[in-house]
Amino acid sequence: MTIQCFGEFRLCLDGRDQSGVINSGKIEELLAYLLLQDGKYVNKKRVAAALWPQLETERGMDNLYKNIKKLQRLCADNLPLQLEVIPEKLRLDLENVESDIIIFEKLCGSKRQADLQQALKLYQGQLFEWNNYEWCEIETGYYDWLFLSIRSKLYA
Repeated sequence: MTIQCFGEFRLCLDGRDQSGVINSGKIEELLAYLLLQDGKYVNKKRVAAALWPQLETERGMDNLYKNIKKLQRLCADNLPLQLEVIPEKLRLDLENVESDIIIFEKLCGSKRQADLQQALKLYQGQLFEWNNYEWCEIETGYYDWLFLSIRSKLYA
C-alpha cells in the first residue's frame, strides 16, 4: 500500500486509488495522524485531544473509539493496513506501507544530488494540503522548510 501525504492525501493499492473506501473525514484524519507517528505507539488521549480539541476528554475518547472501530473494519475489509490497539495506546504498523513522506525524509538526509532531486519531485504540495489539519501545523512548516532548503542547495 502506498500513501501520499504531500498535496492531496491519497491511498493506493497496486497502483489503484483506494481513497474512496474511506467514507469519513475523521477516519482519514485518524489515519493521517497515525501515519505521522512513524509506526510508534501513541497515547489514545493524545490522539483524541488532537482530533477533537474542542471536546471534553470523555467525548473525544468516545469519538476516537468509534473511529478506531470503523478504521479496523476498513482495514479488515478493504485496506491492507494493520492497526494495533492496546489499552492506553494505538499505532499504525508501517511495515507494508510505502509513503511519500517516509521516502522524502530518507532522501533529504542524503548528500547525493540525484536523491535530493528525487525528494523535490515527491513534494507535491504541503503536507495534507487539502485537509487543513490543525494538529499538523508544525509538521507542515517543517516539511516546507526541508523542501525549500533542498531546493536552495540544488539551485543556489
